This record gives sequence, C-alpha cells and structure tokens, in this order.
Amino acid sequence: MVRSSCDTLYVEVVMFFRECVLCNVYHITTFGDNFLISWCFMFCRRTLWKNKFEMTYVGPSQVLVKPLAPGSRGVILKSHYGYEIDDVRIMGRDSYLVARTAETILLGDLQRNLLSEVVWANSGQNEKFYFDNPNVCLIFNAGELSLVEYGENDILGSVRLVLV
Repeated sequence: MVRSSCDTLYVEVVMFFRECVLCNVYHITTFGDNFLISWCFMFCRRTLWKNKFEMTYVGPSQVLVKPLAPGSRGVILKSHYGYEIDDVRIMGRDSYLVARTAETILLGDLQRNLLSEVVWANSGQNEKFYFDNPNVCLIFNAGELSLVEYGENDILGSVRLVLV
C-alpha cells in the first residue's frame, strides 16, 4: 500500500494481485471520489493450449487467441458486457472457442472470425457443446437445448426436453 499526500489531493493506491495477475488501483480524493483502474500487462498471463494456440489476457475482459501455425490470424475475444473472462477453451477440432465469464458464455468460430456472447446463468459448467452445424452452436444443459448463431449476441432458440 502506498500513501501520498499533496496540498489538494490525497491519493491511496492499493494493489491486489489475483490469479490472473490483474492490478486494481484505487484513487481516493479529498472530495470522496473513488476511481478504480484495472489493467493487465502483456506479460502478465499467457497460456499455451496444446502447443497450438497462445492465449494472452490483455485486460480483464479481453483475451487475444492466436494460433501458433504460421500464416494464421488471431482473434480478439472481448466481453461486450465488460465481465472478466475466466476460462477460454478451444473445442470442435480446434475450430471453435468457448469462454466463460461470471454471467455469460462467449462462443466463437475461429475460421470465420465470428464471435457471440450470450447471457448464461452459471450452471456449474455441465454444458455439452455441439459444433456439428457450421452456423449454430448447440448447447445442451439440464434437459434444455439452446441454439446460438455465431456472430449474434442472443440465444436463437431454446427447447426444453422432457423424457416421457
């Protein structure tokens, strides 16, 4: 903790290091204003996925997913709602990605660079993802089938399945 005092400004800086090494800095002025600034350095968290993809967390809600194959393009995965991205996985024969935040699921087609973010209740990560259709991801969870079209930020449709 660093404390600094000026004639007109009192600043208190607190740094918290979490799992993803994000730094949260609080600035408190004499007028009672609070400012929270979050950032992540490029070298903070990089992970390799099966020596095929490199994932670089460039901010709390942004991840750069870059294939290690020469001549391949990367994808910048960003939460439209501003939530912190917790987990990124490459699935479906290395062509699709699934990322999770506290309140949403992000889906992406890496070949066509189409990304979607849909509001999703945290259900304990028991979902099954099916990538057989090139335009739609099927998500099966607790007897409910949801369809998400790549590039759209809404659930296309949802069907409750009941075994009789």
